[in-house]
Amino acid sequence: LNFLFRVVGILYCSCYLQVVNDNKKFAVALDVSQFKPEEISVHLQDRDLIIEGKQEHKDDKGYMQRSFVRKWTLPPDVDLEAVRTQLTDVGHLSIEAPKTGHAVKSREIPIMPAPRKK
Repeated sequence: LNFLFRVVGILYCSCYLQVVNDNKKFAVALDVSQFKPEEISVHLQDRDLIIEGKQEHKDDKGYMQRSFVRKWTLPPDVDLEAVRTQLTDVGHLSIEAPKTGHAVKSREIPIMPAPRKK
């Protein structure tokens, strides 16, 4: 899929996005080829996977800023400690996290009597 967007006079191409959410893994792959590796960050905030890219360029003709944020809430059975990323030479970023096979189950929490005041 190729989509071209003209945003404030800047031509931007968002060409590649793939999301896999099956029994074994959650994975995201996207094209970040317009950004340098140091302009991209991937982090977890609770169960939210957040991918950000930001670049700024100044020259004698003006100033250009380009940025994006992509965010997914990871399924409850994803192993958060095993999230891994890879960036290819052509600018495809992939993030993958295996699933544990069991989601965190809900449970009953007994209500205990408060200590009696004397």
